[in-house]
Amino acid sequence: MPPPLPPKPLGTYLLGDPKTDPPPVVEVACYLDLVCPFSGKMFRTLYEDILMGKFWKDERIRKFISIKIHHVVQPWHPSSALVHEAALAVKKVVDKSRYLEYISWVCKEFKGEERKFSDADTWNKTRKEIYEELIPSSLFPNENRETILELLIPPEGFTGNSGNGVTQDIKWATKHHRAMGVHVTPTVFVNGIEAVQISSGWTVQQWMEFFETFDFDEVA
Repeated sequence: MPPPLPPKPLGTYLLGDPKTDPPPVVEVACYLDLVCPFSGKMFRTLYEDILMGKFWKDERIRKFISIKIHHVVQPWHPSSALVHEAALAVKKVVDKSRYLEYISWVCKEFKGEERKFSDADTWNKTRKEIYEELIPSSLFPNENRETILELLIPPEGFTGNSGNGVTQDIKWATKHHRAMGVHVTPTVFVNGIEAVQISSGWTVQQWMEFFETFDFDEVA
């Protein structure tokens, strides 16, 4: 039998909704590794300064632009797979706003003094210990934590490479970014074409100036 196909489009819309009328005409797709400092910087700008800030209230941006994020596991950081597994497990259990809050938390923890989930931080920890630190009770104080951990930690007696509850999600995300030719993170595509001019260090103002380069009256 052929491998399964994803039941819906991959990625999560950080900004915008393709179901609106009219739908957005500029789709920005950001491919991020959550233990990449450059990816974290880009995500925080998009999430904290644009989505949660005043800029998203701009009618033209809200109407015409969508921004989607995709998971990219970078194998030269062994903890990357575990971090992305945790994020995808969270996405299965909580709503989108809580999922985006979680992504923001991971990025902040990785950037912090302890450099959580980095090679140095995880070197002497077991896989189970890392999962439990990735899903702290302070963030998930109710039954959601146990539900998420059940997706990550296989039941007793599992054998071989049976994976866990998000292994298929990781496969789909990886197949997708490989098909797109994504290697470094972050990589950004605009309407399906790689936008090499976009930098992880862009400020809000630079993003706004970039959005203004599109003639919305012409493309709408």
